[in-house]
Amino acid sequence: MIDEYSESADDFKKDYVHLSVLPFEDFELNCYLRWFVMRDFTRRHAIQSFCYFDSDILLFAPVERFASEFRGYIAGNWSWANFVSQPEAIDLLCDYLHNTFRHRDQLYALAERNRYLRGRAHVNDMRMLFELPKSNGDILDQKDFPWKGFDHSIRESEEGLYTMDGGIKLLTRGDHGMWVAHRNSDGVEVPFLLSAFSGLVKIPHGPVCMETPGRQPEYLRRSAKCSMSLHVW
Repeated sequence: MIDEYSESADDFKKDYVHLSVLPFEDFELNCYLRWFVMRDFTRRHAIQSFCYFDSDILLFAPVERFASEFRGYIAGNWSWANFVSQPEAIDLLCDYLHNTFRHRDQLYALAERNRYLRGRAHVNDMRMLFELPKSNGDILDQKDFPWKGFDHSIRESEEGLYTMDGGIKLLTRGDHGMWVAHRNSDGVEVPFLLSAFSGLVKIPHGPVCMETPGRQPEYLRRSAKCSMSLHVW
């Protein structure tokens, strides 16, 4: 099926070079190609707006709640959870990614700026999209989303923002029935609307524990693959 929507993806592949710190070249390439497949798919089926989620995303609230955060913007800059409000937005994202690879000086400069993260120059689609709001005011910078209950990674405290339980965020069931994270600064329970099992969950990992007072712990076992989901309305 994907081959039916790969025209612009095949064009991108001609300019791709592997600059990731990860050795899995096919996987990293597919992270870029998905945007072009999305573009061709939505064009073919005249889809005007949609939410995009990686396969390692778990939603705890209606998708419309997530989309409502993008009012006034045509799209965001997260590669794992995003909202595209109009066809021109997915065109913009794809053109930005492709043009960066076409202009090698720009590509290598961006990779060099990321050296401090892993001790070597590197770049991936996530890091590229992080840069986009700096040059385009129509793209929402989603950096504040974790404060609103949209997870960046279940395995990160968001720089000490949330309480951890071992290597993962502590999520408990609130009085309203929603899963909540616990803010370290004041103990406030923040309803979690979306959780991201990112990073090393690209391979199978152990169970994630979610606790409900008075009930046995619930364990969620996730095994993320290189796939995605689109929510259209």
